[in-house]
Amino acid sequence: MSITLDGIRDVDLGFRVLEGSDDAILPETINRTMAISGRQGAWYFGADLGSRYFGLKCAFVTDGTDYAIPSAIELQKCVRRLATHLTDGYGKPKAIELVLERDPEKYYTVRYAGVSPIERIMYSAFGMFTLPLVAYDPNAYLIEPILDSDIILDSDIRLNGEEYSFDVSGPSINLNVPNVGSLISRPTIIVNGNYTNLSISANGKTFNFNQAASNKTLTINGAALTVKYDGVNALSKMNGDFIEIVPGDNQVSVSGTGLNCSITFIVDPQFL
Repeated sequence: MSITLDGIRDVDLGFRVLEGSDDAILPETINRTMAISGRQGAWYFGADLGSRYFGLKCAFVTDGTDYAIPSAIELQKCVRRLATHLTDGYGKPKAIELVLERDPEKYYTVRYAGVSPIERIMYSAFGMFTLPLVAYDPNAYLIEPILDSDIILDSDIRLNGEEYSFDVSGPSINLNVPNVGSLISRPTIIVNGNYTNLSISANGKTFNFNQAASNKTLTINGAALTVKYDGVNALSKMNGDFIEIVPGDNQVSVSGTGLNCSITFIVDPQFL
């Protein structure tokens, strides 16, 4: 098994991930229940998934590329290199994109969390340890290969959402917006142009915006629950719901008066 941390392979950081690492099928659940006197069990109010924990069993190999002669000094250099990679300039755990070899098209945003003692063996020249990483957002996101002749093919970058753009005119139009992920996503929607009022509907939810626009930009961020009109907070001008895009194809209806605009849906595919 192998991993990359912010695009750098484990062996290039001086260690290898071993088989038998600890990661669960799903994160631990956060259950909302209440015990009621005289009733067996508990009343269930629902549950959410908590953070995702990775306990990666690892071994320092003193040099992951040219296999220098093992020594306690070389081992300590590897330890410090990894510690520096996991923290920011203030020595605090930083957000890192973790990619697992067995799932190379997706990444988790993780931070170092906990403690990681090293078992130094063979005259302190080798070190065994468990690397504790936590994804406080438990979902995985897509990465996209760079298809550029000047860049090696196994490089990758973060995919900041799939974009679907349309020109809209007339009283209403139906659009198809796909979601290639396995989870429901609240998209970012960017509307540029003119309208008197605007409604966007999908999957039983409707977003209404009641301020006229003339060559203005409306940005609806469903994940952050924000609405901005030319960069200014306009949450008070909306009513209804932020729409949701389910896995697969989605029929989205855009309607209103005086519609003459472009609309872009940015859907961030997510996976468990």
